[in-house]
Amino acid sequence: MHTSEKGEIRLGILSRPMRGGESYGLLITPQADRGLTLAPVSVPLALVPFSDDMDLGQIGPGERAHATYRAHLCRVVNDKFARFPAA
Repeated sequence: MHTSEKGEIRLGILSRPMRGGESYGLLITPQADRGLTLAPVSVPLALVPFSDDMDLGQIGPGERAHATYRAHLCRVVNDKFARFPAA
């Protein structure tokens, strides 16, 4: 999965779908450092099947869906779909 908007490039690398339809991986954005150097910046990415009762948009700690969504994002690292080594 690849997108480009206003010169920003994003690359999503995802697992094959799990039995429940979820896919886990990384969203990578090359960050312009100094000169021509690009440093990859990554965040966990989870794609889950849509349902009518899902909360959409930015989900904060006080919202009902926060724990569920956080569990999906934590699964990226906990189940080793991606690794974030210390710098």
